[in-house]
Amino acid sequence: MNNIQFTDKYVKIYFNCKAFHPTIYTPFFNKILKKAKIMDILIKGPIYLPTKTSRFTVLRSPHVNKTAREQFELVVHKRLFVICFKLDSTVDKKKALAFINFVKKFCVGIQLKVTYKHIHKNKFLMKK
Repeated sequence: MNNIQFTDKYVKIYFNCKAFHPTIYTPFFNKILKKAKIMDILIKGPIYLPTKTSRFTVLRSPHVNKTAREQFELVVHKRLFVICFKLDSTVDKKKALAFINFVKKFCVGIQLKVTYKHIHKNKFLMKK
């Protein structure tokens, strides 16, 4: 049996994005991809997640005309992108913090949820 010690610590940062209109994502992800290329960050995405559609039916008149109804539809488009950093180096930590602040600054019209996951493996984490 091989005793392999995993000394490298990595962190994967997940950015979950939600928006009501899919055209908002194109300029947002273009800015993010350019910034990631400048900062030399390994990025995977945008990953298309299933859209959530909610349909509502409302009576037009409060008292009579039960047959007169209006229907509305609310569509939420979701995207995900993932970046990976090495935890040992302080430069990568500062780079990750700067990138997160950049993404938060440019997410106008998009709901953003940032989560992270620690990984203690020595292998290549993400494919380009």
